[in-house]
Amino acid sequence: MSEDVKAYKEKKKKIADIIAERLDRRFPSFKSQIEAVDVVTPISVEHFTASYRGNLPWPAPKEIAREISKKGVGKTLPGLEGFHMVGQWAGAIYSTQACLIGRDFVQQLCKGNRKEFVTVTSN
Repeated sequence: MSEDVKAYKEKKKKIADIIAERLDRRFPSFKSQIEAVDVVTPISVEHFTASYRGNLPWPAPKEIAREISKKGVGKTLPGLEGFHMVGQWAGAIYSTQACLIGRDFVQQLCKGNRKEFVTVTSN
């Protein structure tokens, strides 16, 4: 394995560990419930989707694009309880606002569980 690839994988692991640690502080026992981790980078997106900077390399058929633009795509999978997909590909077509999609998803979860949705900002 080249040094670049090794450093890339180590950096991805470090990022995953930092995020898991912070979430564990906020939600005790979070880390013990993690089953799989993948840190997606721009290189990952290019590799797995053939897109560059979030742009699709091919146009979606107009009928499909129109429908997805209105409704988005499903964020759950039948038979996979507790799974929720959040990210660029789970939003409206061409959407690169994964953070906003994640926020909206959490807001929907709160509504479904009759919990108050509260946001906190820090400087």
